[in-house]
Amino acid sequence: MIKLSIMQTSIFRKIGLLLIVAAASFTSSFAQTFKISPNGTVNLCSGQTLAIEASSGFVKYSWSNRATTRVIKVTTSGTYICTASDKSGKTYSDTVRVNVVKAVQPKLSIKPTNQVVCLGDSLTIEVVNKFKAYEWSDKSTKSSIALKPKTSGYVTLLVTDSNGCKSDKRIQYTVQNCGSTSGCDSLIGAWPDSILCGSKDSVILEAKSGFANYLWNDGSTARIKVIKYPGTYTLKAKDKNGNACYDTIVITGGSGRLTITAKSKEICKGDSVQLVASEGFKKYAWNTGSKDRKIYVKPSSTTGYVVEAIDSFGCEYREDIKITVKSCDDCDDLLGASKKVLCSEKDTVVLEGKSGFKTYKWSTGSSDRVIKVTQKGWYVLTAKTQWGKECKDSIYIGKGGKALKAYTNPNPAIVCPGDKVVIEVTDGFKSYWWNTGHRYNRAVLNLKETKTVIIEAEDSNGCGARVEVKIIVKDTCNKDKCPSIITYWPKKTLCGDKDSISLEAKSGYKNYVWSTRETGRAIWAKKKGWYYLDFKDSSGNTCRDSIYIGSGSSKSLKIEIRPGKPWCIGDTVYATASKGFKSYAWNTRSTDRIIEVVLNERKKLVVEALDSNGCEARAEYIIYPDSCNSSIDLISKINLSITPNPVQNVLSISADLPINQVSVMTVSGKTIIMSRPIGKTVSLNLFELPAGIYLIHVETPQGQIHQKIVKE
Repeated sequence: MIKLSIMQTSIFRKIGLLLIVAAASFTSSFAQTFKISPNGTVNLCSGQTLAIEASSGFVKYSWSNRATTRVIKVTTSGTYICTASDKSGKTYSDTVRVNVVKAVQPKLSIKPTNQVVCLGDSLTIEVVNKFKAYEWSDKSTKSSIALKPKTSGYVTLLVTDSNGCKSDKRIQYTVQNCGSTSGCDSLIGAWPDSILCGSKDSVILEAKSGFANYLWNDGSTARIKVIKYPGTYTLKAKDKNGNACYDTIVITGGSGRLTITAKSKEICKGDSVQLVASEGFKKYAWNTGSKDRKIYVKPSSTTGYVVEAIDSFGCEYREDIKITVKSCDDCDDLLGASKKVLCSEKDTVVLEGKSGFKTYKWSTGSSDRVIKVTQKGWYVLTAKTQWGKECKDSIYIGKGGKALKAYTNPNPAIVCPGDKVVIEVTDGFKSYWWNTGHRYNRAVLNLKETKTVIIEAEDSNGCGARVEVKIIVKDTCNKDKCPSIITYWPKKTLCGDKDSISLEAKSGYKNYVWSTRETGRAIWAKKKGWYYLDFKDSSGNTCRDSIYIGSGSSKSLKIEIRPGKPWCIGDTVYATASKGFKSYAWNTRSTDRIIEVVLNERKKLVVEALDSNGCEARAEYIIYPDSCNSSIDLISKINLSITPNPVQNVLSISADLPINQVSVMTVSGKTIIMSRPIGKTVSLNLFELPAGIYLIHVETPQGQIHQKIVKE
């Protein structure tokens, strides 16, 4: 053992003390640092999600939004503070401010302005406002492009603004073969636009009037036609001198049907369920605030959920679902069924009792847990638990399923190679499947050989139906042998149950026999469907002609007055007729859908409208203005000032009395901006509004005032 002197011991003690101080200094130099990323102030594009991450290595995290994870995801504006604790209990904090900003929308200058281009001419599109980046569908990254399109179509634009937010735009254009023939410009017009939003939508194509005859690529010779299916439609029109004009239009189709699926629409209290919107849409918006296609919800009580979606064509869709919340016990969900409808006489439904019970007793007398039923009606199940608790549940099994029938034109379906055959099956099914690839209840075929067409459909109860149609294509044909001789008057659509249409065959033929078994040259059609006529020509050849008479009772026509009551003498209001009609005629001699009316006295308005089927509708509205001070008198009385007019950006409104409410409305009466100021002045920012005429509606304690402004 080594013995140390007193001096050596003192030296070693000093060395030990120095080592402890050095170690403490070393440890303090590596003390933990804490921060969140990103921090400071951050801009978040509307609809996007931001991940905020705190430094790792801490034992506890606490955020101002009550989250306790190291990383959080946010979608809304606000100040987010994170407090973290290390192993010794010391706390650290950092802050980030998140501002949600909307993406700036591009403003375009398009030449030609109507977006209709003659074949060989240029289409120029320029973005007027400035952006950080541009991306066109042709891969161009400049603020403008120039195209020489050969066919009708569209261009897409994706822009990035100074905040990094992206927005897109779709520009549709039409290419016409203008040629040198006078009057060939803008031969086809589409109303209301060239996009079909869903299977129930339609587009009206109208050819320019004044030509001797018209021929569409689907064989139709009408000047006006209703389109229900997407595709390319080409028109050839000839004037009385035989000069031909050509035009083409592309009708695009929307995504179809928006649905919401859930594993179960009934859940126990405290459980969650996933809601899934159907695919194929560009944007989704739930009433929960989520922008995702799939969401999880955990309602505390029965709640309805709504999703709105927009597809790539700009079509809007809406769907809802109700989630029922139950306080679950042994008796809940006692009875289940494979389906709730018997689809045919030979169909079977399986009813199943909840497992885990001691005994089961059905109203049919069966004591099995699972039974099969073949008759419609109520079925009751009584079950007992191991402890003698009795539960009871019931279900009604209905009878569904409907026949799927097919109609053809011509009828019977015997045609020459390449001739058009139209097949239409029963409407009202949820979905259709054709072995020809079609997905609607109507198809147009051009066959070169005999073919059996198979159509299957499923209704809303899940019941299926099937029909087969055999199209016979003859080996030899003389297409000029049999002419078309059926004419109709005044239209091809029945407008209501009491309407009728005259069908008349041309004279000069023999042995007329209609499908109604009538033998005259003319008959009256009072029901929708195919009508065909067998006849003989002068050479004794047997021929057949056919025509389809549709049914389309006139739409409801209403008049809406904006702004609403009260109305004062001297006020100006706007009368709007219902949408969806081809033409309008007011007793004021106007032919517009929206008219301006000055209320000098009691006013009776009458409008008559004609829809695309030729069916007429009529509506009346009587306006009774009050004998109150006119808007002009009231403006003078309260010294109301609305400036500037015309306006470009900010509109200033002031009065001698308090202003209760100010609304900016379109001429059709739709409110687009509303403000409830405190005081006698208010400023409105109208920068985002398109140029046009708007109504300013001001409410004061003395009354209401309407004034027209012009937005430049």
